[in-house]
Amino acid sequence: MPKVYLDGTLIVNSAAMLAVIEMYLDDHIAASRAEPGCEKFEAFPDANNPYHYVVSEIFSSEEAFAIHQARAAASEWGQATEALERRFTKRVE
Repeated sequence: MPKVYLDGTLIVNSAAMLAVIEMYLDDHIAASRAEPGCEKFEAFPDANNPYHYVVSEIFSSEEAFAIHQARAAASEWGQATEALERRFTKRVE
């Protein structure tokens, strides 16, 4: 079964949003890593730009990834950060 890889950057648009990210990110990472099919989930500040967060995910299948996306969108994290720009590339291999 092909895996889903997602890589990219979350663009933070203000200092106030940085505080929101810091409030919710650890719980979002923990919840994502606990999901069935999550093989890798990383999100951390870019060393060169504190307003960019590097994101890297691997899920075991399209189904596991879709479940993750739905859970994340409905979560406090998803609601608090829905307006942020996400520059992600998804590939299935």
